Amino acid sequence: TAENQELKIGSGRFIPGFEDQLIGAESGKELDVNVTFPEDYQAENLAGKDAVFHCEIHEVKEEQLPELDDDFAMDVSEFDTLEELLKKTREDIQESREMQAENAAKDAVVMKVYEAANVEVPAVMVEDEIQQMMSEMDQQLRYQGLSLEQYFKYAGGSEADLRESAREDATKRAGTRIVLLSIADAEGIEVTDEDLEKEYAEMGKQYGMEAEQVKNAMAGSEAFLKKDLLVKKVIDMLYDEAEVTEKEREKITEEMADAAAEEIEAAAEAAIEAVEAAAAEDAAAEASAEE
Repeated sequence: TAENQELKIGSGRFIPGFEDQLIGAESGKELDVNVTFPEDYQAENLAGKDAVFHCEIHEVKEEQLPELDDDFAMDVSEFDTLEELLKKTREDIQESREMQAENAAKDAVVMKVYEAANVEVPAVMVEDEIQQMMSEMDQQLRYQGLSLEQYFKYAGGSEADLRESAREDATKRAGTRIVLLSIADAEGIEVTDEDLEKEYAEMGKQYGMEAEQVKNAMAGSEAFLKKDLLVKKVIDMLYDEAEVTEKEREKITEEMADAAAEEIEAAAEAAIEAVEAAAAEDAAAEASAEE
């Protein structure tokens, strides 16, 4: 089991309802926390199911917040005044919301293309995608101080159950990649050295490294990175070609993704036609070769 894990009440790190039951708990006490996994939980075999976590409280701490003043601003940022810090924070929040809205619209058009293309996904690609999803979940659990083995012990089920519950999403992810890469081929979209250098620079900013350090660290993964960048370029192309005004983009939220998909349907259909045309050309070339 996980031991000596620090949990901040209100952080939302655990299953909904978990933290609420720890409110008022005293140091040295033990208690059982009863939770129900959300209906939309990532592992479908656990969605909606009940689980019990036995907890021992080792220590209770109270967070002491500093005064919101200029001294605070200078301590936590490069700004000299609280007003400057608040202004920058508001700008960052606005930028984040705009990015979420744009990503929602992009997700909508990608799903529209995938559903319309009706592509057949090879089993080996689905299995690879499932493995990737398992690795991602393992990383998320480790962030919470748990392992997959502990997760199965607490929540029930097995790795085989989890892999099977992920199959549908894995199929969509792999199928989407097939379609987008086909569009890239049909449209002649490529990843340039300039694209790679720009990505290395962006990753360097995220991890506090020089672009050259990132490049060296990913020397053996350049092919995978280029494929990811190629997919991004295709998505950006579909989004940019959509007839969505700047005002409409500001209004797009996760709940409005379906409406955004309708607005960009024409661009999606054009992309699908390009994929089908490319597939037809490949089939004709194979038939000619067989003759």
